[in-house]
This record gives sequence, C-alpha cells and structure tokens, in this order.
Amino acid sequence: MSIRVGICGVGAFADCFIPLFKHHPEVENVILCDLNAEKLTAKCAKFDIADRCASLDELCELDVEAIAVITQHHLHGPQGVQALRAGKHVYSAVPSAISMEEITELIEVRPAIRTTAARRIMYTWCRNLQKGGPPSNRVKPISH
Repeated sequence: MSIRVGICGVGAFADCFIPLFKHHPEVENVILCDLNAEKLTAKCAKFDIADRCASLDELCELDVEAIAVITQHHLHGPQGVQALRAGKHVYSAVPSAISMEEITELIEVRPAIRTTAARRIMYTWCRNLQKGGPPSNRVKPISH
C-alpha cells in the first residue's frame, strides 16, 4: 500500500518535511504546491520532484490521498478545512488552527473517512529517524 501526498507551501519550514515524505517507503509520489512560482520551481529542483501545482484548489482536484499543510500559521485552519472537504487526509504543521471557530470547523467537516493516515506516517517515520535511521522493518504500515 502506498499513497500520494501533496505538500501545500514550500517555504523554508517545508525543507524539513519534503525529504521525510519523499523518502518514506509508503509514499509513492510527492506533489509540491505553492502560489509563488519561482519558489515552487526552486524547491522542485532542490528535491528532484517533478510534480507540482500552483494552488491548493488545484491540489485538491488531483489524485492525492493526503495533503500536508505547511503554510503560514493563519492559513492552516482554512486550508485544512478545504482539503478535508475535498476528501483528503490532512497533515498540518502546528498550530492546526488559530481560533476556536477554526478548530470547531475542522472537527465538524471531518469526513467519515479516517483522516489519520498522513499523521501516522509522519509520526512513525520521524520516530524511526530519531532512533538512528528508517529501517523498513521498523516502519509501521498505514492503517485504514
């Protein structure tokens, strides 16, 4: 089982996440997304990623199972809601929202599907890296 992950936002903080998703054995493909075309082109070149798109709207229309929101803090909540409404699993950098209204909306729009796959992938992968490397026998499978 493998998944396709879109990463929304390719600023400096994304440099920490792009390699984790790209090299995870259960991630088949990574698509980068950013409104800044110059920054997007540079990150695609830096991490040798061919697939890209120019907006979250476009990313939500693509065949990805999960979207990682790595944008400015005030955008996490609304962008997470948008991705959830598109039926995607969501991994959000912290904070996932900045107001009680945004948190409530995230909870209310959460679809019936389980939306924890991307979070579990990142948590397990990061723990394995901290333990000295990501041997594939230590990476837990994605749960459905």
